[in-house]
Amino acid sequence: VCVHNALNGAIPLVIKEKFPNASITCNEPFPYFINHLVGLGFNVINKNKLYKTHMNKEVHMSKFSIHIGNPPYQVPDNGFGASATPIYHKFVNQAIDDDPEHILMVIPARWLSGGRSELNAFRKSMLADKRINLLHDYHSSKELFKNVEVKGGICYFRWDRDTPSDNCRIVEHYSNGKT
Repeated sequence: VCVHNALNGAIPLVIKEKFPNASITCNEPFPYFINHLVGLGFNVINKNKLYKTHMNKEVHMSKFSIHIGNPPYQVPDNGFGASATPIYHKFVNQAIDDDPEHILMVIPARWLSGGRSELNAFRKSMLADKRINLLHDYHSSKELFKNVEVKGGICYFRWDRDTPSDNCRIVEHYSNGKT
């Protein structure tokens, strides 16, 4: 299992509790959390490269059957957010390129409606990908993250390699609590 953006370790700890024999590696881009995750006993990599592991073993992205995460959304640019460069799609593409059995990721929903040109290829590939069989679209990010505002909302999707389908279940969640 590869957990993207594991931060304080809550997600990998839950996975470890539920599946004690699972091999868990965290793809963590933030140096602040890397030592913390290693201290919890997790292997940690950074952007497809071995960063550090608690057992000093090499870990590569191509060894995971499940990718789970809430990857970082953008690179801060000291502006007011609108000019920040999105990066979440790179984590999703990295997971898809690994060809695992399953992917479950929470990402901004703005890729669905257009916008930044660097998301055009991502948008096109995601909309055409028959392995995405569930998409929850939250119009307001506050529905999932009470203290965080993400313009355009948040979505999460489930990708299953072995069950491609022409039918993707899409659930829209409106800010009034209705679906």
